[in-house]
Amino acid sequence: MARISRGDDGIDTSFFGARLGITGPALNSLIARVAPRFAAVLSQKLAAQAVPILGAAAGAGTNYAFVGYYTEMAHVHFGLRRLTQSYDETEVIEEFHRVLGQKRLGKKSA
Repeated sequence: MARISRGDDGIDTSFFGARLGITGPALNSLIARVAPRFAAVLSQKLAAQAVPILGAAAGAGTNYAFVGYYTEMAHVHFGLRRLTQSYDETEVIEEFHRVLGQKRLGKKSA
């Protein structure tokens, strides 16, 4: 068992006084003063931690768009190459440019 001396009485009284003082309105006031500061620090920390995630999402979106574009261009390129094996290359290219020009005009008027 701990030995209690007369010098401990003031410390015990201070402890109980502090415990009784931090109740109800005093506790609400303390939380009201500390919470905004804590929220600001916490929101800055969360924002800093979200930067890599947002960067990864932006990078993934960019990669997805580029892969889609280059896949479509590969289909066009290899489709034209296949057509040049069966038809005259000059005629295939001229027809490609004619169709491409019509599509561009269609997009401008839409």
